[in-house]
Amino acid sequence: MTEVMDDYQPVTGDILEELNSHVVYINQMFSEQCEFDFGYNLESIEALDSFINSTRELLDDDSKGDIARIVAPFLGEALISIHGGNWAYYPEGDIGVNLCGGKIMASPHSKVEKQLFNGEEDSISFFYKVILKKLSGE
Repeated sequence: MTEVMDDYQPVTGDILEELNSHVVYINQMFSEQCEFDFGYNLESIEALDSFINSTRELLDDDSKGDIARIVAPFLGEALISIHGGNWAYYPEGDIGVNLCGGKIMASPHSKVEKQLFNGEEDSISFFYKVILKKLSGE
């Protein structure tokens, strides 16, 4: 779920722009549908969690991958907003979020994808809460 990273390469250019465009899309889509202030907060992550759980059984594997690519950047930005950080590459090339100056590296895409395939046992809201606790030193 998370690991300590000292050496990482930040995500830049077109890939960072793509991540940001997915964040804007999710924010717009859910802001229109939610009766609360959708943003980088637990209530919004819980709304995404509920969306994933309510649609996952309706999706084929390719569609689940597409949804993960669109939802994960929002989850990542929500984590970054807590204590700062940035998108970064794992040594094997996957993308995650570098938090607390490399003390924590989390993979929102993997977590969203796991919930899409496995259900509530891989909840993104639980993941978010765990990261919050780690970032607060608990």
